[in-house]
Amino acid sequence: MNFSAHGNSWYLHMGGLPASVNNDGKECPIVIADWIYDLSKVNLSDPSGNVDSNKPAIKLSYDPLDNANTKRQTILFFRLLEVKDTWRRQCYWGPAGCNDEPPDSQPEWFWSLIEFGVRIKRNVPYFGLTIILPTIITCILTLIIFWIDTMSLAIATAVMNILLQGLYSWEFIKNLPPGSGGVPKIVLFYGLNLSLTGIAFMLHVISAYLVYILPENLELPFRLTDITERLKQMRPFKVEGFSFDPQK
Repeated sequence: MNFSAHGNSWYLHMGGLPASVNNDGKECPIVIADWIYDLSKVNLSDPSGNVDSNKPAIKLSYDPLDNANTKRQTILFFRLLEVKDTWRRQCYWGPAGCNDEPPDSQPEWFWSLIEFGVRIKRNVPYFGLTIILPTIITCILTLIIFWIDTMSLAIATAVMNILLQGLYSWEFIKNLPPGSGGVPKIVLFYGLNLSLTGIAFMLHVISAYLVYILPENLELPFRLTDITERLKQMRPFKVEGFSFDPQK
């Protein structure tokens, strides 16, 4: 999120809003401060004070630099984002944190600052369409691969699934704003999903290679063919109604 000052107004441009599963609301705090000079030299003040009515006004609008589909962009922007709250606060930063009241002594240990910001919430349907729905589709495709009898078709489906994940993941991740140095959880989630699909692809490629080079009359060891019989002896597979027999 970028911002710039023009006269008595601040213009914020949101290039992307990261998704969060637990909480789809985001805050953008903006601090005006002079960290070079302490409170004894510079004291930033707000004549209105820290009152509930002293909140900045927010007006949602589309990007004025984008002249393509401005009407559609405006409607989409209002549907996706909702301003929940704004705040403005004057405080004094010191060893004990940011306090609303000015210090009684030693002003050289404090800095005055004015903080204001906006709290934005993204509507749930947008989160479902951009995150949940594509993920469900790719997971279903990964599972379908193991039910396809034709090996070449299964490999082609896996390749298509990997390309699909790469396209929508890149389109979403490239709009993430700069972080604090850590890897966002949504990136880890996409990476895990893509890795599992890649493992499924490699298993099918290896299986196709083994089918090609091994003779048709090859007999596998008994320890490999009786895996299902051994699994039946394990407690998790003794649940009533659970069976490896396709006739049951």
